[in-house]
Amino acid sequence: MAEFVPADQFSKIGVSLKDGVQPEEHIPTEWTAENVSKQLTRDVAFAFSKGLDKRGISAGCMNAVLRMWHAILQPAFEVPKYAQYGLPMCKAMAVYFELPNEIGDDDGDEYEYSQEG
Repeated sequence: MAEFVPADQFSKIGVSLKDGVQPEEHIPTEWTAENVSKQLTRDVAFAFSKGLDKRGISAGCMNAVLRMWHAILQPAFEVPKYAQYGLPMCKAMAVYFELPNEIGDDDGDEYEYSQEG
């Protein structure tokens, strides 16, 4: 998300520049439908990959990213409960925004996606 925010606004969203990077070096990406769509598409795909690979910490972090997108874009669906590495949220975002849905007709909370499955 910080990609879209000017460096002088980072403190308002709780982030900071990488060590050694100066504020004037950060050029925010313009907030356009095309740029937002590209980033959302990447984030949903990455979240699916972490969830399907059962990468607990990474999947949890990506679920937080998708929840941030939900808060910003305010799609007309409630955030699903966290289950099976965040796959229900991945599916909800993919279906709503017409992005690739890696789990087809599944809901994402099926046993096969659990650590035991």
